[in-house]
Amino acid sequence: MGDLSVFLASQNDFYIEVEGTMEAIRRRLGDNLNSCDDGVCALADGSNKRGLEFRLYTHDRPNPPLGNQFHSNTRFRHSNYEYRLSDNNLVLELLDNGYRLGAN
Repeated sequence: MGDLSVFLASQNDFYIEVEGTMEAIRRRLGDNLNSCDDGVCALADGSNKRGLEFRLYTHDRPNPPLGNQFHSNTRFRHSNYEYRLSDNNLVLELLDNGYRLGAN
């Protein structure tokens, strides 16, 4: 997480999002989350998606090799952020180290 933390410290802001059913989100992140909370993208109950997807949105792309994992964000949510990282392990590590869902 070192390179990612250094990169994020250089950003004015960034956004962390989780997508999944509320049951799965609460099981992983805690019962106090609601579907309307910032950074929560809740799927309908009964959705056949069992896992969670964690994403990080940024204005800039870091240098390689970390930057190779960031992709253009022109088609996805949060279009005011130009880049998106879809890596559950890296984003979960951020959440485990004090970052939060939503705007940071």
